[in-house]
Amino acid sequence: MPTVLALTVGAIGLPALASMMAPPSISILAPRAGTTVRGSTIPLRVVIHNYRLAQLSPRVYEYR
Repeated sequence: MPTVLALTVGAIGLPALASMMAPPSISILAPRAGTTVRGSTIPLRVVIHNYRLAQLSPRVYEYR
């Protein structure tokens, strides 16, 4: 649960916290309000991977 909370906070505007607490093996993630995720959990893994690499833009979480 703390990891999901950190990801939610990171999507809002604290990417450093999310990158520190989010393990790269997360495959199930509830999208935040206004974000539509289609398909399997593979796109979520890619999004989290790119987000941890960039550690900058919360736009990475807006995967549609």
